[in-house]
Amino acid sequence: MKYKDAFSKTEAIQNFHIFIIILFIIILIYILWKIYSIRKELMRLSTELDKIDITGNSLLKLNYNIRPIASITNAINSALEAFRIDRIENIRIEEILREEMASITHDLRTPLTLIHGYAQQMQNSKNMSDKEIEKILIIFVQSKLLKKLTDDLFLLSKLEIGKYEIIFEKINLISELNDLLKGFKTEFEIKKIKTEILLPEEDIFIKTGKYEIRRIIMNLLQNASKYSLGDFKIEVSNVDDFVTLTFSNYAENISDEDILRLFDKFYTVDRSRTYKSTGIGLYIARELSIKMDANLSVEYNKNILQFIFKIKKFQ
Repeated sequence: MKYKDAFSKTEAIQNFHIFIIILFIIILIYILWKIYSIRKELMRLSTELDKIDITGNSLLKLNYNIRPIASITNAINSALEAFRIDRIENIRIEEILREEMASITHDLRTPLTLIHGYAQQMQNSKNMSDKEIEKILIIFVQSKLLKKLTDDLFLLSKLEIGKYEIIFEKINLISELNDLLKGFKTEFEIKKIKTEILLPEEDIFIKTGKYEIRRIIMNLLQNASKYSLGDFKIEVSNVDDFVTLTFSNYAENISDEDILRLFDKFYTVDRSRTYKSTGIGLYIARELSIKMDANLSVEYNKNILQFIFKIKKFQ
């Protein structure tokens, strides 16, 4: 009897140990499953976060309601929503500022044009002393600079608020280029810039806006006039369905960062403002190029700076 009781007690202890082991295994499996679920959910959320469009309306969503991850996800979603609210407000403010800038520059253009015109007429007056003519010349030059600046800002505002449309027409590119080069001939001579012009004998036609193509070429010529250190070359190549204009000039001390940022709005290599550059010209040239489905790029090698404009020919 005593032997039977001892056996029963030993069996009970063994069963209890088995129960503890099974319980431990179940708990371990549950913990491992929990760890796996958390890891899997974190990986999924990480992938989803990489793909999420911060400018859109989508948010992170949980597949499993795991409290620590839910707290982190809610914090991320709150940050996304706050960012989007701020972004919408910033866009609204920027649009208002651009429209105001367009309005202000438009209002300034008329009086500046009148001042410039009157100053030009007064230079030809025979009833003025040399001192007075000198003062009128200063007014003429400064009003011309202000007029160009307001024209640039007005065009910039229209481009950025999306209210700029190009009237496409058939344009003789070689004729327009020759016409603009005549206007810069004296300026290049005064600055002792040696020019080399390589143009094809035949006319080349493109389909674009006349004002816009002239503006791009003019901005590139002005850039060369300001920053060229002696030599300037224009070459027109006519290959297959495209025509390429390459503007090359000698330039020193241009860094890799400068090259990357030359088309940025208001960026200028001349940080001392020696040439009174606003940094708008190249930005406008690039934006107009995009508008007309053309390409404007820049290269710099062995102190030679090249602006390359490529556009499809008119067929």
